[in-house]
Amino acid sequence: MYLTEIRFCSDIGMFAFDRPRSTCKHRTKFCMEHCYNGKLYSLYELEGKDKRNEEQWQACSGSELGQTLARKHKQTARFRLATRGESLAGVSDIAKVYKMALSAPDTLIWLPTRAWHKGYLLRLLEKFIMPLKNVRLMASIDPSDDIEFVKFIANRGWSTMFFGDDLNHPLQDYYEIHKCAKTFAGIKGACATCTGGCFMEEQVHVWLKEH
Repeated sequence: MYLTEIRFCSDIGMFAFDRPRSTCKHRTKFCMEHCYNGKLYSLYELEGKDKRNEEQWQACSGSELGQTLARKHKQTARFRLATRGESLAGVSDIAKVYKMALSAPDTLIWLPTRAWHKGYLLRLLEKFIMPLKNVRLMASIDPSDDIEFVKFIANRGWSTMFFGDDLNHPLQDYYEIHKCAKTFAGIKGACATCTGGCFMEEQVHVWLKEH
């Protein structure tokens, strides 16, 4: 089975797979109050598309990603999970993403997540996903996250992606911060070729401008 609901997202310059808002099991107070996808849902009919996405996500074993990307003509060196919804809502999703990564060894999988909020998922991610050479696992953080908890995961080696305040970053006094070229400089498609942010192999703390 091929993952036919994979779409090419020109805004970031890569293919992506999305899930519905119902998968946002680890959302924060800020996330609930400022969901940028809420605006998309009001402008476009996304409920049907995301319903098909989720049906396909549940049906696939995870190993189909490599087969799907092999059929694509646009760049497949980088791939995003997920621009809508949560890639890692539960334990079974971690197993699926693990198989996805193994099925596409030549593709870097960009994986921002809020699953780090759950201790048992955090430990599983550190054990099975973080060591994978072709996965860029990032803790998605925002202004409602407790700073001590954010420092805790940063000290454990997690990369982070911060959104929600263009003037202050919670880790700016402790780590070097990378400002996202796509959102701060407005360079469309910059994610496909960026060398200093989310796709670095070493730990990085990325700051997204509000949009």
